[in-house]
Amino acid sequence: MGSSSKKGNITPWAEFNFHCDPLAAHLTVRHFCRSCLVHLVPWETCMDNEISFEQSESLLESLDNCPAKSLINATAMTQRMVQRKKNGQGYYFADQFISLLLVYPESVIESEYFETMNVIFDEQDEKYGLAEYVRGDSCEKELGFIVYKKFDMNYMMKLYRSSTKM
Repeated sequence: MGSSSKKGNITPWAEFNFHCDPLAAHLTVRHFCRSCLVHLVPWETCMDNEISFEQSESLLESLDNCPAKSLINATAMTQRMVQRKKNGQGYYFADQFISLLLVYPESVIESEYFETMNVIFDEQDEKYGLAEYVRGDSCEKELGFIVYKKFDMNYMMKLYRSSTKM
């Protein structure tokens, strides 16, 4: 998760996960960027890849007899809480994007490579918890991280529907 713009979900700048412990986020991402390729779906991506509440409700209803029914019910409850807060805008997927990447890597429409990331962890800074992506000169794409920006949301619908066949 994380956020690199003024679209946070906890403060104007910070996404919940990075805001809770920005130093841990900073150290973890920096460590892994030096040892492997990190895959990141930031909060902005969740906001930019929403589906309408009508689509989401229809999808959840179609999954009524799914083995993962308790997960779907939790998702539906979260969706209804979000819907009340957002006054009728769409539903944001979040953690589901990682599953989408694993099952349907072809769902990615836009992504961008960065060499590393800094997370602001100075509590006096108004941008506390903000992720700053750092471009580098490195051509080595096995290290660093990829930020996923845009998905074909038809694949998300397909992912949810395929869970009924488990």
